[in-house]
Amino acid sequence: MTATDFDRWSDPENLKDEWRFRSALAVRHVTAGATVLDIGCGRMAIEAMLPDGCRYIPVDLVARDARTIVCDLNAGEYPAVDGVTHILMLGVLEYLASPQAFFARLAQAPGRQLILSYITPNDRITPAQRRKAGWINDLSRDAMVALAEQSGFALTSEEWINQNNRLFVFRRDAEGAAGRDVPAPAARRGARHALLSYGTSNLSDEIQSVAARQFLPSVDLLIDRDHLHRLPATAERHKIILNGWHTRHPENWPPSPALDPLMVSLHLSNQMNPANRSGRRPAEALLEGESLAYLRAHAPIGARDTWTMALLREKGIDSYFSGCVTLTLGAGAATARGDYVCAVDLAEPVLKRLRARGRIVVTTHADATPAPFAERVLRAERLLSLYAQARCVVTSRLHAALPCLALGTPVLLVLSAKDPYRFDGLKELMRHCAPEEFPPGDFDVNDPPPNGDAYLAYRHALIRTINAFIDPAAAPDIVPHPFTPNTDIAALIAVEQSLALKEAAAARARRTFRQTFKPGADYSQFSRADFLKDLARVHQGLGDLAEAKRLLEAALAERPGDDTIRRRLDQVLAELSRR
Repeated sequence: MTATDFDRWSDPENLKDEWRFRSALAVRHVTAGATVLDIGCGRMAIEAMLPDGCRYIPVDLVARDARTIVCDLNAGEYPAVDGVTHILMLGVLEYLASPQAFFARLAQAPGRQLILSYITPNDRITPAQRRKAGWINDLSRDAMVALAEQSGFALTSEEWINQNNRLFVFRRDAEGAAGRDVPAPAARRGARHALLSYGTSNLSDEIQSVAARQFLPSVDLLIDRDHLHRLPATAERHKIILNGWHTRHPENWPPSPALDPLMVSLHLSNQMNPANRSGRRPAEALLEGESLAYLRAHAPIGARDTWTMALLREKGIDSYFSGCVTLTLGAGAATARGDYVCAVDLAEPVLKRLRARGRIVVTTHADATPAPFAERVLRAERLLSLYAQARCVVTSRLHAALPCLALGTPVLLVLSAKDPYRFDGLKELMRHCAPEEFPPGDFDVNDPPPNGDAYLAYRHALIRTINAFIDPAAAPDIVPHPFTPNTDIAALIAVEQSLALKEAAAARARRTFRQTFKPGADYSQFSRADFLKDLARVHQGLGDLAEAKRLLEAALAERPGDDTIRRRLDQVLAELSRR
């Protein structure tokens, strides 16, 4: 029998914050008053997310608190708990030496609902990569479902957590027979739902998907906003809230006919992104030919800004100003305020003036670190949690400012974008100023005035419109799965400040690299010592001082008398000594 990796799971560093996204999806399937057995409970994030009246029973390899039932499934140890209604097992099945034995045990276990995640073998993750990750079985999706069915469970829903990981929900009746009180899959599932994902470095995109996800009963497909054409026309149809900025790739429009879109909170960009291969501005290309016909076919279209609304109307497309879907974030209830001010992507002169006025938490929506969608969504949710509980927020980012309106946080928008037309109709919903006008006389960050209520009409209209599209039977004026802030402010601030510092260092390094190694430059006369010296500059900008020191020492060995290299090395050594 394969031994369980106790060392790995005894180390809290291996319990990842990004798993909160997975937990939040799973908890949607738990009803009020349930008794929940959380196998592989980890940080026990699920407990705080459960509906009212739930009893929570944590299970893990090591004790996470005094209540934890400690057992090793690979050693044949199983928790014996009466009255369980829901069994949750997220990120555990991959580590079981014998999934067959586990499911066989489930046949005798209590519980009418089984909620588990599993990463099935696929062409993106090789067997070697699975073993490196510690995954010791390779069940296909159908084989895993068959094992659950043999234990008396019927599959009731299945959705994507990210591009590789899926959440499976199984159910059986009180006598343990699968399917007797569960509708057939087609009738049970109804429509399938897609959610936009992105290949950008701007977390404002993920914030918009967090808002859209509030309305979805499941996420059955993640589809890249700039590659909406890739879904085959023959694929099963998916409803999608087609909101946001469009697009880096106008050549990929119109979207696949397998997508059933609600065109709301739509912005047509007039910018030429470097990735744009069409040579056309999206605001032109999307209003001609097939793309124009597509927009007309899906009218009326809710424009995110009045600039886009005017463009659409000029082409005879029925359009209205909807505002942004981020105005629907949260349940509309007030949140307790902290004693900090969030400064989000502010220019240094504004930030310097703001720092003199109290406790400032500096954050950014720029994150160029490659990461799975779930991890980027987690970062977006952390930012939203910080905004929700701040004394106020001062930002240049539209998608920090609009969520603040929805979450009730006083906000000041500093208008410094290169494409200001994106803000038309939206900036009027909140206090705003130019950078040189900061701080305006009507906004004291230590005693900020409340936001106006002009946004409320757009919030209510968006909630009704999206609910009618996703589920006409739902309560029309209620966000079905509202975003809930993480209230551990100290942890949120520590993580975000660390990430912001890393991103700032990386941004400096990118600028240094572009300045040092200019595209098209002639390096035929570039000596090895010069190359090593300049590469050291990049590493120094990244904060990798040990590597910068190594490179500069190698450069100095090549050219011992070079005072420029010597001075740079002395600078790096001084920085190292201060650490």
